[in-house]
Amino acid sequence: MRGPVTFTLDLEDHRPDDSFPLRYPTVMREVLAFLAERNIVGTVFVVGVVAEAQPDLVREVAAAGHELALHSWAHTHLTDQTPEVFAAET
Repeated sequence: MRGPVTFTLDLEDHRPDDSFPLRYPTVMREVLAFLAERNIVGTVFVVGVVAEAQPDLVREVAAAGHELALHSWAHTHLTDQTPEVFAAET
């Protein structure tokens, strides 16, 4: 049986620091190609600092027909935030 499903991705940078290679732009483009081949669209939750650093990539996601959504500004762990910081980042 086939039917609609909900599909989401998170676009974020999980490197502990800048000494690690930046791989998410390449991987995201591979994922976009995979999804396009299968006519799959979904929602991509983008971290604000990633959108700021990779605006062309975010445009590619939108141009491929995916919905964009905010996944906070910096993806700081909730336990490291005050309620005020959380409100400012979301």
